[in-house]
Amino acid sequence: MHDFMVILERLSTHPVTWACFALLLLRLGLTVGKRAVCPLARGESQKIVNDDLRSQAQAALQKGIRHPVSFLVIMLLGIGMAVGGLFKLARLEDAGIMPFAMFVIGIFIILTQPLREGIRDSEQRVIINSGTPKHDLAVDGLRASHRKLRMTEFGLIATLGAVLVIF
Repeated sequence: MHDFMVILERLSTHPVTWACFALLLLRLGLTVGKRAVCPLARGESQKIVNDDLRSQAQAALQKGIRHPVSFLVIMLLGIGMAVGGLFKLARLEDAGIMPFAMFVIGIFIILTQPLREGIRDSEQRVIINSGTPKHDLAVDGLRASHRKLRMTEFGLIATLGAVLVIF
């Protein structure tokens, strides 16, 4: 435990830690920006939705496996980074900053990627329900999905920031 505290103390002075923190802040900024420009979340789906787009969205939601292969690859990458970072941290004699950065980025990916897929599903529901009485409910669900992702990212970044400031 003492060696882990030493690693935490070295975090705030190491440039890799601040690069990791900046990378996560940039990702949060991109998430906020994407929500700000998303016409579906603003309720403007009637302007962009046509019958072809609606039929594609219905077909995508009715698939047995809705997640693309990229979701699997990104999740496996996140799990590999988190587990690899933890195993490297467990070897206290050669533990350093990079295993901690791998662990933090891996956890970030594991916690946020399913929420991004939820946003994609919510967008498809908004497209399907465009022009129907269920449209407002679908838009509210999309906004809630965006909010959940922003709050999760903010919580993870705030936790990392607190660790950097405290130690």
